[in-house]
Amino acid sequence: MREFVEIERTVHGQESGTAVQDDLDTFAQSLGVPLTRTSDTYDSLVRAALPTA
Repeated sequence: MREFVEIERTVHGQESGTAVQDDLDTFAQSLGVPLTRTSDTYDSLVRAALPTA
């Protein structure tokens, strides 16, 4: 079984989207659980985790 966690935050005004992503990654890593950051879309991750028929 695979678990997924998606963490989002709205980027405001002149904020750098890349900087916000880095901040979110720092937060996620601080949770103390093994994580792998990915740029795959959520729906493709879910589809890949489904059992094959």
